[in-house]
Amino acid sequence: MRFASTTSKRIIYSTSSIFDPVVGWLVCIAGESRGQDFRMRAGRNFIGRNEDMDICLKGDSTVSRQRHAIIVYDPKSNSFLAQPGDSHQLFYVNNELVTMPIEIHKDDIIQVGSFDLLFVPLCNDYFEWNA
Repeated sequence: MRFASTTSKRIIYSTSSIFDPVVGWLVCIAGESRGQDFRMRAGRNFIGRNEDMDICLKGDSTVSRQRHAIIVYDPKSNSFLAQPGDSHQLFYVNNELVTMPIEIHKDDIIQVGSFDLLFVPLCNDYFEWNA
């Protein structure tokens, strides 16, 4: 791994062909998993109750087992989106119902069932991975 710097953004390059770094976190600030953090990777991060979900929210039957919601990190645009999953259940960003993909930003609150998840991006205007 080698490091490169620009005037306003630090970019880290990897020579490894297997490179799947964390791009941000969801931190549970209310609900059964209060205090727990969930790592997010580039691409789609599925939220649900089942163990095979990227973000597994246990203990609340109002959270769908599979794909209640999806958080997407797009490395090309260096942006994060929240979008509904395949569930009939609803979810919210900052108390607003999400019915189609919306961009999310630092400190937004994602509400899934009884869980409040604080969005903490690593990749942003000042830092991004470039594999």
